[in-house]
Amino acid sequence: MADLNHIKGKNFKSYNNEGTLFMLNVGCNIEITDFIFEDAWCKSKGNSAFLYHTIENLSDQGEFHIRNCNVKNILMNTDFDMRLIGWNKKGLLLFLRYIRSFHWFIYSLDHKLENNEKNFLELENGVGKYGLITMTSSLNELTIKNTKFENFNKEFGIKVSKESPIKIENSYFNNSFFTRGLFSLNYFVDDSLSSTGNYTILGTTFENIYGIKGSVFDIEGYDYHNFSYNITNCIFKNNYSKYGGVIYSINDDSSKSINFTNCEFINNRSPLGNIVYSSNIKSIPNFSNIEELYEIEGAIVTNPTIIKKMNTTDDILKVYSGNTITDVIHCNIYDDFGKRINFHNNMNEVEESLSKMPFYNIKINDTDNAIIFGSKVNYCYYESCPLQKIRVVGNPGIYKITFILETFGKFMKFKNNTDTFEIEILPCPSEFNEVTDEKNNTIYINQDIESVNIKSCYIPTCNPKCANNGKCVNINVCDCDKTKFIGLHCNEYKQMKSIIGMDILIFILSIVLIISSIILMIVISVKKDNKLIKGGGFEFLIIILIGTILSYCYSMLSVIKKTEILCYATSILKNLFFVNFATILIKILRIYYIYYHRRHIVIPRFLMYIFIFSISLFHIFISLIELMKNDKLLKIKINDRNEQYEECVYSKIHDLSYIVNISIIIIGGIVTYLNRKLDKVFNEV
Repeated sequence: MADLNHIKGKNFKSYNNEGTLFMLNVGCNIEITDFIFEDAWCKSKGNSAFLYHTIENLSDQGEFHIRNCNVKNILMNTDFDMRLIGWNKKGLLLFLRYIRSFHWFIYSLDHKLENNEKNFLELENGVGKYGLITMTSSLNELTIKNTKFENFNKEFGIKVSKESPIKIENSYFNNSFFTRGLFSLNYFVDDSLSSTGNYTILGTTFENIYGIKGSVFDIEGYDYHNFSYNITNCIFKNNYSKYGGVIYSINDDSSKSINFTNCEFINNRSPLGNIVYSSNIKSIPNFSNIEELYEIEGAIVTNPTIIKKMNTTDDILKVYSGNTITDVIHCNIYDDFGKRINFHNNMNEVEESLSKMPFYNIKINDTDNAIIFGSKVNYCYYESCPLQKIRVVGNPGIYKITFILETFGKFMKFKNNTDTFEIEILPCPSEFNEVTDEKNNTIYINQDIESVNIKSCYIPTCNPKCANNGKCVNINVCDCDKTKFIGLHCNEYKQMKSIIGMDILIFILSIVLIISSIILMIVISVKKDNKLIKGGGFEFLIIILIGTILSYCYSMLSVIKKTEILCYATSILKNLFFVNFATILIKILRIYYIYYHRRHIVIPRFLMYIFIFSISLFHIFISLIELMKNDKLLKIKINDRNEQYEECVYSKIHDLSYIVNISIIIIGGIVTYLNRKLDKVFNEV
């Protein structure tokens, strides 16, 4: 028996295998009173508990009593599991007025102890990071009285063996975070259970405890039945958890194994069950004021237990094969009280859970005769799962569509996650000529448009609509026979058709005439000393023949499909042809000056060439200006038969060429008129 009173320890360092302050065996008894311990640094190579650790299976019971103790600033390094107090095999562990604050339990990832604390990992989650107290034998007894536990951040609080009696009285648990609850009934990797003993908790306050699944109680181990929690006159205040502000329970024995008597619940919060979140009614603990808690909105919530389709106007939906179901169909989830539950309560919640959105799938019972098209797989959001834009292509008959919730979002999976509704495929009216329009034409068409060997019954629809009085005869197919238009939607003009035979004839004649002109040029060149050729003027005749060749080229291009380049080419050829008129003009001017001018002046040949060359350059210059402007010359025109054709349309600057050409013709006509009284033909020297 060791009795330690009024002891104060500071700056303690331990390098033993267990890293434990007090290590007992062979039934030793220790009683510690008024004990203060600060600034500890311990290293352990195995499982360890800081204050109390027994290392053997003892045949005699040992006792460890703690009264009025204060432990501060503990830093531990261990290769495996650690906790503040525990690892006793047999005996009694008694706490009286124990105060704990500012502990660090450190787990070394590389199993090495070094002076640099940055190599340590503060325990928050996972193996080796349990919590306050661990007891590994069913013969243990644990009593905690008048004790305050604060500022813990662990996986869970207490782990004891099966059937161990634990009594907590007039104590205070505050400002801590447990990922799996202060009291966690759950399995571990080695199939061991935690918090499986028989608990009696009296007059204790749990305040500002935070967690994920139940801040104080996380009761899982759904197939384990040998446990009990009797909680009396306790206060639960300002606790928070994601599932169940105080209690998370999925064990069906909770209703008979967990009892809350005269307990007070103040401002506990959770998105799902401010006090309790359970898998079903069976897993709700027994409360002495259960009816009062049921009256509080959101105090007790169960996981969804069933999904059902909202009622629609008709028990059986009736549609034609291939038609979109227009009825609004929603499936909702309900808890074990029959209350509808929302998948999400607001947009922020939707955005936060995008990676865990609940998804559903729909199936039809007879896939040989019916097929679902559309959004067979979709997601649920806010209050329901909407069935959107689905079509059923099938033979006439009654079918069953099954809705299956595949993923459950933030909720646990539940068994009744399917619902079924019936749909009837009606015979297509086109088979009986039942439905016609005002012109007595059958409206519906019955065809296999999905390539599934099952016909769809549908009304022809065209989008966009058929224009110019065209008739819609199938899906986006218009009949334009009774219109002056063509195209998929009767909105295109017919192309003007040229007379192919005439085009070929013009092309061939143009080639023949070009060849003839070339032959004439050769003959004239050979016979240029001939009296008749000299009388007509050799250069004059050659220029005239060149002009005719250009006109024949213009005729050839006019029967070829027009392009922008051809528009420029035909413009130049046509204008250069008018050089012939300039040549004729200069010829008759020479005659006029010889016979009618008082001096009988002869215009020199070089002036004639300069005039002809200037006219040619002028036309080429106009065409180059149009080319540099990059204007589109090829325009679409409509003739009086509503036919479309292409035409070269030139800019206004091209009118200058017309003006020059017309001016040459007019002047030439005037000069020819003045020469009308010549009574003999002259021979040009």
